[in-house]
Amino acid sequence: MSDPKAWRDGVPFTGNLPEVYQENGVSGWLSGTWDRFLIELKARIDDVALRQLDPDTCDEQWLDYLAALSGFTGDYWDSTWAPATKRVLIRNGLNYLWRRRGTQQVLEFVLQLFLGDRFDVWQETEFLAEISVLDADLGEPEYRYFVRLPLELGSEFNLARKLNRLYGAAYCDSDVVYDGFYADFSCCGDPIFDEEDAILP
Repeated sequence: MSDPKAWRDGVPFTGNLPEVYQENGVSGWLSGTWDRFLIELKARIDDVALRQLDPDTCDEQWLDYLAALSGFTGDYWDSTWAPATKRVLIRNGLNYLWRRRGTQQVLEFVLQLFLGDRFDVWQETEFLAEISVLDADLGEPEYRYFVRLPLELGSEFNLARKLNRLYGAAYCDSDVVYDGFYADFSCCGDPIFDEEDAILP
């Protein structure tokens, strides 16, 4: 069944029989079922290789499988997310998210994917690995940031915390807070920001 011409002609089984059987109408009739089966099987295998393993073209039910292949397991994945969101994460997983995880760019990328432009990342100082000179231990207040959300994003607050925990910088002290102090919503100890975008003492 290795004759390429037989596959092109749509007779991968019959086309590989000895010629005496190919010309016999009875054997052709009997082997036609196998020809159709092999052509259909090849089409399904080609579909997996060419279409189903691409997050942009695969069927929706393949997305959770592709996510696991791309490293999105456990807390990093939720099967209830919108298919469009899943496709973006899978497409950017191996070549971007995992390679640059812990950077401000990746954190902002995933936050924007889920929250749009309704957040900002506030940081006291900018630390660039292998560039900045350390005058304090990592994790001290000099290296902290906050993800600030408006009050109307109350239902997404826990999601933002989860994304910050998964994709934020491990060497920084960070938290997700509201962009102001709101009674019954903000927690004691949450920062309060002034007009110049600095934390009030």
